[in-house]
Amino acid sequence: MKKLISAAIILSLLAFALPGAALADNETDVTTLPAQLPFSDVELTHWAFTYIIQLYEAGITQGYPDGTFKPRGEMTRAEWALFLFRAADLTADADPEAEYEDLSNDPDDWRSEAAYAVMGLMDDFTPDGALIFRPGDPATREDVAVSLVKLLGTDWTEPQADTLDRFTDKDDISEGKQDYVAISVEMQIFEGDPEGTFRPKGTLNRQETAALLYRTFLADPGGDYGEENEDEDEENEGEGEENGYGENVHTPPDGAEILSEFGMNFLIEGSVGTVILEQNSSTGYAWHISISDEDIIERGSDYVIEEPEPGLVGAPSVMGWDFIGVSPGVATITFKLIRSWEPDDPVDEIEFQVTVVTAEVQG
Repeated sequence: MKKLISAAIILSLLAFALPGAALADNETDVTTLPAQLPFSDVELTHWAFTYIIQLYEAGITQGYPDGTFKPRGEMTRAEWALFLFRAADLTADADPEAEYEDLSNDPDDWRSEAAYAVMGLMDDFTPDGALIFRPGDPATREDVAVSLVKLLGTDWTEPQADTLDRFTDKDDISEGKQDYVAISVEMQIFEGDPEGTFRPKGTLNRQETAALLYRTFLADPGGDYGEENEDEDEENEGEGEENGYGENVHTPPDGAEILSEFGMNFLIEGSVGTVILEQNSSTGYAWHISISDEDIIERGSDYVIEEPEPGLVGAPSVMGWDFIGVSPGVATITFKLIRSWEPDDPVDEIEFQVTVVTAEVQG
């Protein structure tokens, strides 16, 4: 039987990178992350690079045998089912009540395993009374919205009556799917287009799907679920409140990669990666930092990104620590939270694994 996705499970999915699952027959089994970019068609400067790499590390996607990801490739229903199957660690019913006529009964067929695992989350079809899945059809935006809302267990909520009024094509949403789409918009899973349309019958490509899955399953708890727009204007990434770091404070250097404790981080040789953490040194707590190989990574500046809230005793600062990629290789940056009165007994420890690559690997 399919696993029940409770609130506790969803929180754990949001907080940790997930284990790998069964691989499709058109994908490469990669058990260890190489110290180089895994996909030849996804550059470090690609807008969805972080999302694609995190999904790769979590075992949700492994790419194609030719070493590509095909970021602009259209997402089929079978591929979307496979991504959901892996991301949520679902299991297929060993004895389903009904069988798809257009899928094999081979337990090693990834399309069948994924389709039966998401049965009830995605639509099926019964032309002439035969149950079919249509694995090769494109996954539409409304279908993706419905399946995610069902999976996350939020389909019991009732959306605001006017949520869909922002979309000029709201009447194009299929009957019975309007509430699901509205909930996905309220959860900021989907946002629609700048033109004011939702495009319910529109499709998603693989790079858009990577962003969607990353933000839904792998991003920090409390982060933005929202879909990524590859054409989004980036002019608001400067200093000030708009970038989320507060007013009149030091921000990470332009172009710095924000390092994540979940999975591998990549830096081009000579570029900067930044770790952002809270620190409350006024109460005797401070982060002590070590680098496993300083020939690969060296420490740069550290600074306050956001000062403590005025008048709040013991409030922490938001701090930034810069690290520079020196030469190709893999190194680990370890942060240990030390109390001044017990320096040998850390209360917390966080590791950031970083791969430094040469600029020539791009393209």
